[in-house]
Amino acid sequence: MVVVVTVKWCAVRPSTTVTTFNIEDFPQSDSQVEGAFETLDSLDTGLVAVQEIVEPERFEREARRRLGSSWRFVGPDDGPYHRLGVLFDRARFDLQASRIHGETVVHEGGRPVVEAELTAPSGRALEVFVVHFKAGSSGLPIRREQYAALHGILLDHADDARTTVVLGDFNATAVADYRLLEELADTTSLRWLTRHTECTGYWEPGDTCESFALDHVLAEDLAARSLSRGPCESFGCDPDDRCPVFHRRVSDHCPVTTRLVPGREAPLQ
Repeated sequence: MVVVVTVKWCAVRPSTTVTTFNIEDFPQSDSQVEGAFETLDSLDTGLVAVQEIVEPERFEREARRRLGSSWRFVGPDDGPYHRLGVLFDRARFDLQASRIHGETVVHEGGRPVVEAELTAPSGRALEVFVVHFKAGSSGLPIRREQYAALHGILLDHADDARTTVVLGDFNATAVADYRLLEELADTTSLRWLTRHTECTGYWEPGDTCESFALDHVLAEDLAARSLSRGPCESFGCDPDDRCPVFHRRVSDHCPVTTRLVPGREAPLQ
């Protein structure tokens, strides 16, 4: 379940915070809706890449009701059961254009890339790409194809005047996935900012709870700090015999926030 966001920056600007969040099968229940937006409201972010949205219209409606009337959602008009897209605050960003890239739909049920061009009142220009890759260890061959497709999309949209940032849930379930992440970073001149992130969510393979690190952030020429939030921050990455309540109530993923600062002065994690 991968969401990738690419942000392109026109000039040296103040820092901003962007987020990626896989909200499992949204909306599963009213309590999930409440918990998801309580979490988003606590993050002080103006842009969220989301995946596993089953009802996009309700998602945007709930965002406007719970976060504020200025929030909007952009994503594909149709597609598979799980949709993806960008939720953003119009008080902080204006949408200039949106596009759908189908190169990553290499299997039945695959998701396209969602691109959204946004501009902040300060003049900051963002070019956002959201990707949701194939899940599971058996999906590695498909993910290889999707990485290749993403690489092509990023190269096609490269702009020397802008800075690229990639956020998302890469479904990195094997060592080979981390090699693909590293290769993507190297061949697109990006920095893999979440390389050492301990976990971004939980799963229950049986009577135990385990953590995983599927969600990652890459950036070009940016000092940045990426953090797994929600229970990954408060509960930790060693859940032992039970997962946190958040896992059952809201999602098996934690939101991951990244504070982007042009230049290399900010601490890296």
